[in-house]
Amino acid sequence: MLLGAAAVAPSPARADCPLLSIGACLQASFPSALSMGSPLAGSTATSGEQAITVSSNASWGVRISSDRADGRPAEFNGSAYVAPTRALSEPLRWSLSSIGTTSYAPDFKALSGTAATVVSGRAATSCVILLGCGSETVRIRFAQTLRFSDRRAAPNTYRVNVTYLAQHGF
Repeated sequence: MLLGAAAVAPSPARADCPLLSIGACLQASFPSALSMGSPLAGSTATSGEQAITVSSNASWGVRISSDRADGRPAEFNGSAYVAPTRALSEPLRWSLSSIGTTSYAPDFKALSGTAATVVSGRAATSCVILLGCGSETVRIRFAQTLRFSDRRAAPNTYRVNVTYLAQHGF
């Protein structure tokens, strides 16, 4: 099972933040594609931590969503979802794992096409004029439950695209 990852940093976030920026500036890095292997039916596979690193000179937050409204991984042939759509019974779930050195107990939530807030109202990372800005790392984990009724996709795989959004003001 593959999980696609996409990074989105909308205006006013910029990837080329100058050291002497007066306006709002945000830089973020996001996880790339994640494979959870081949979990067995009747089990739940959990990913390792996936890191989102943010540098910002203003309050910021991160949201997460899926390209599929129901958040369920669907059969994918390497270039497109297979029609008619065959999806897993359960949506991919996500949980905040840690922020910096602070860990959180797992609280998995279903992924969906509606953006969910991972963190909000995070303070600006430490910025020193002429030396640049520090960063803060937010880590999440994914979990996927497979039911006995879920069919193998071979030779294809199941896939869902995950979109991360780092932005000022929420």
